[in-house]
Amino acid sequence: MVVGIDGSDASRDALRWALAHASETGAEVYAIAVWHQPLQFGANACLVQIRRW
Repeated sequence: MVVGIDGSDASRDALRWALAHASETGAEVYAIAVWHQPLQFGANACLVQIRRW
């Protein structure tokens, strides 16, 4: 079973449900979090983001 997590209350509830269901069925749970990494890093990355707004 795969559960997407993002730190929200809904994703925490989904993970809790998946873990409970897995304990009843013997399934494995994979909690996955993804993010988009900006092309620029460091202090200049912040300036680029501010300029876009």
